[in-house]
Amino acid sequence: MHGGIRAGIRRSRLKKILFAGIAAAAIGWVAWPYYSLHSLASAIRDGDVVSLEGKVDWTNLRAGLRDDLKGAMAAAMTKKSASASGSDALGMGLAAMLGPAIIDRAVDAYVTPQGLANLISEGKPSGGASSSSGERRSFDWSRIDYAFFSGPTDFRVDVRGNKPDEKVTLAFRFDGGWKLSRVFLPLDKLSNSMN
Repeated sequence: MHGGIRAGIRRSRLKKILFAGIAAAAIGWVAWPYYSLHSLASAIRDGDVVSLEGKVDWTNLRAGLRDDLKGAMAAAMTKKSASASGSDALGMGLAAMLGPAIIDRAVDAYVTPQGLANLISEGKPSGGASSSSGERRSFDWSRIDYAFFSGPTDFRVDVRGNKPDEKVTLAFRFDGGWKLSRVFLPLDKLSNSMN
């Protein structure tokens, strides 16, 4: 009789331990991308380029920005082509040929650890050079509108820009650790400014 009671107590303890372990793992999983965001912001604030390089998937980040910028350019050119004539059409043809190469070079020049730090903390890009003021960057946490999972291995952070209708979205992806993998810029504004 005592054996049955002891076995029941052991099972109860085992269930509690198992539940506590699962709960701790779930809390850790949910907290991890927030910690990664904080760690990225700290690297930006401190100007820690080495740390910043490890917190970003630079290949995916650059490829995504190239695609977005080329798409914005194509949309702007499509809008303009309807009314283009003569020398405007020649200029647009030249832009269509050279634009993608210029975008590729610009992305390679600006999408660097230092350029990303300037974009996120100051709202403007820098071609890899540090800010001329020499002051430490800070991340304004009050500019975050949304930060949560968009899938089991994807985490999205929406950051307000300098103007209320401008928003930059940071996409983190889990690949053995949470890394910034995409930055979505307000391309509708960019596309309209190309017109």
